[in-house]
Amino acid sequence: MKLPLPSRFGATVTGRQIEQAGELAIVIGNEHPQLRASDSIRHLIVDSMIDDEPTLYLADFSEIPVINVTDDSPILQQRARLRATDGDFVAQTNKVEKGFSDYCEYTLGLGRVHWLHPSTEPSDTCKIAFECWQDRRVRHDLIHAVRHKGLRYIHPYLSTTHVWELGAMLQTATRRPIKVIGPTPAMAHWANDKIEFSRAAARLLGPQFVPHTESAFNFATLSKKVARLASTHVQLGIKFPYGTGGHGNFLIDAARIRGQSLSQVREYLKNLLLGHRWPKKGRVLIDVWETDVIMSPSVQTWIPPLGRGNPLIDGLFQQSVKGDKGVFAGSRPLRLPSRIEQEIINSSYLLAILFQQLGYVGRCSFDLILVGDDIENCRVEFVECNARWGGTSIPMTLLNRLQICEENTYGTCQIEVAGLDQLEFSQLLRELNTELYSAKTGRGRLILFNPARLKALSGIDSIAIGGTMKQVNELLHDVIPVRLKEIVRRHLAHGKATKTSLISRPDQSIKVI
Repeated sequence: MKLPLPSRFGATVTGRQIEQAGELAIVIGNEHPQLRASDSIRHLIVDSMIDDEPTLYLADFSEIPVINVTDDSPILQQRARLRATDGDFVAQTNKVEKGFSDYCEYTLGLGRVHWLHPSTEPSDTCKIAFECWQDRRVRHDLIHAVRHKGLRYIHPYLSTTHVWELGAMLQTATRRPIKVIGPTPAMAHWANDKIEFSRAAARLLGPQFVPHTESAFNFATLSKKVARLASTHVQLGIKFPYGTGGHGNFLIDAARIRGQSLSQVREYLKNLLLGHRWPKKGRVLIDVWETDVIMSPSVQTWIPPLGRGNPLIDGLFQQSVKGDKGVFAGSRPLRLPSRIEQEIINSSYLLAILFQQLGYVGRCSFDLILVGDDIENCRVEFVECNARWGGTSIPMTLLNRLQICEENTYGTCQIEVAGLDQLEFSQLLRELNTELYSAKTGRGRLILFNPARLKALSGIDSIAIGGTMKQVNELLHDVIPVRLKEIVRRHLAHGKATKTSLISRPDQSIKVI
């Protein structure tokens, strides 16, 4: 399924509001001429309806600095498989964990895909699109796929320059049309910039729709602005413009620096930020960190090529975050009081119209906060745009594709259990066999993904399915963790028993069972 299902949410905006979005798009386009596609990539832009021809799915993180620091890319690359269907191609640098391919193909019914595994030596796993061309074997397989297997699209997690370069080189080598499903690199860069998004949202919707936001290029300017804001606010946030999932956010208790000299504030900020890859050639964002946040919703949109249909609002979610920095930890579908929900949908639709007029194509989501004393009278504030796929949109698309949400609801969560890293993914599948959702029978309440998280973090990414959100929460936070702990306990006990048996009877032959 290359496209999302019809929108469940209808926007009620006026013709004049749509016109204003178009007018602002012209202004922003003139202010940022780099957003206009250059001749070198114009032929790669999707300008017609997207069909079901074979597609290459990959997750290139080469332009997300925070990912480069934490290097979660080997784990997060695996999410590309959940978007692919029969006959598609999936590239990831690490080998497929035993059992994962069959689990996706047969248990989830996602069809058979062609796996590509480019070498990353001596480079790194973040630059997978670059490595797909550098690796001679993978390059040959892709050229063959374009010429003989109908490969037509590249659908990346994020539209990086490397992705578009890969498309251009494939097209040159094969003389066959290749299209990239996503915004141009310049458009993706602009939309992902938290500072630029905040400005665009304020200009389109009004300043009341974003937190008080400023920016700084260096520590001198940053120190002055932080000191000034600290004198009148309780908490401040500093954000790297391209951080993801809450990484790259820094929370400041204003009382700690209120009344201090600029040199003291500067020293405090240096100690806070240095070592986290301050974007030397760019800005950081400073915003007033709201202290009365009720929740942090996310709106998922799909933006077709201009002239090929209106944007779709295909999901409204409550995000689960952990820690004071708001690090993403999962999500679930959300329903809100009608007035607030409609305000969010209308505002998100206008932002999507603005993006479409600027040339944006593909998946895009908006993160926001609801601020106030109660949900009925809260303020809606947009905090960032995710011009890419992510931890909410990928599970959402999978469950839409499996048609699970027609009678059920679901939630996602990263579940970590001590000792889980002692198990292989195939062992986990066997242990949880009766609980796993099966596309063939429609039964089961659990879907697993990102199997590399097992060895890396002793955890697994999980989707729980239930008739009510109460059932889903019980599964994610009680039933499944307890079940995983039991599996680990039994596995470790069996391992100890086996070792004891071998030590006590060293003369017996060893059988592999």
